[in-house]
Amino acid sequence: MSEKLKIGISTCLLGVNIRYDGGHKNSRLVNKFEKIFDYHPICPEVGSGMSTPRPAIHLMEGDSPEEVRLVESKNHEVDYTDQMQAYSERETKALQDLVDGYILMGKSPSCGMDRIKVYKKAGQPSANKARGLFAEKLLVNNPLLPVEEEGRLHDAVLRENFIARVYIFREWKQFIAQEPSVAGLQLFHQKLKYKVMSHSPSALNQLGRMVSNPDKKAMDQVYKEYIALLMETIKQPAKKNGILNALQHVYGYFKNKVDEDEKKYLLEMLEDYKEGFVPLIMVRRALSHLAEKHENEYILQQNLIKRYPKHLNLYRDL
Repeated sequence: MSEKLKIGISTCLLGVNIRYDGGHKNSRLVNKFEKIFDYHPICPEVGSGMSTPRPAIHLMEGDSPEEVRLVESKNHEVDYTDQMQAYSERETKALQDLVDGYILMGKSPSCGMDRIKVYKKAGQPSANKARGLFAEKLLVNNPLLPVEEEGRLHDAVLRENFIARVYIFREWKQFIAQEPSVAGLQLFHQKLKYKVMSHSPSALNQLGRMVSNPDKKAMDQVYKEYIALLMETIKQPAKKNGILNALQHVYGYFKNKVDEDEKKYLLEMLEDYKEGFVPLIMVRRALSHLAEKHENEYILQQNLIKRYPKHLNLYRDL
């Protein structure tokens, strides 16, 4: 994990004075990630031709219920919709080939991922909500790319899930770039077995069938279908019961190799995790230590118990 992950990001989150008021939204959380993230900053408002500082903008209802326009808040005659959409289409095309993930500035009419305020033409708030115009193009044009808003990353569960998805997506791109093969896909899938199980046992079965390729599909199609289902499966954080089920399966590899005291310790730890008395990081470390002790490379390679950089404090609060 020594190579930095390439992350697209809203420029204002890096402390650059580029917002409409000439200020920024410097994020301490974003700064914390600098040891593992190599940032690729984008400000769609400035990139599409707006100045800094500039009049405030917001989303406004268009001529149909589905349409939203990007206009100046105090002068709806100044409409930036077409230039923003053209810029966003151009900038986000194939962005997932350039970056491993993306962090957006929330509540923004350009970068907000969800539930952005929309106003009526008369100026009052509408009941409708929308997605920022740049964020919309980013997500549509890069359906596999892990994307999250900075504000949501302050939630430990969402933060862990985002970083896990970014690592997995980067590893997938490396796999595809290195003359992929059936054997390579099987190894890639093998390392993700318990991670996927924690999210969805049924998806794990589906992905397993894809890897075995009983219908003898062209491998390019298999790769495409596999990564689409994988990224969709892990998009939402795994539930505690799903994680516990996967951890219990990992423990099953060792239950006949440990003495009674060690078995009791591990079973109690799993129960304490279930009841919320110990964090996930303690269970992962215990299983990782067990895999090292018994030289079980299969378990050591599992994404579910892989050790991330300590300074990220992942799993501490889970």
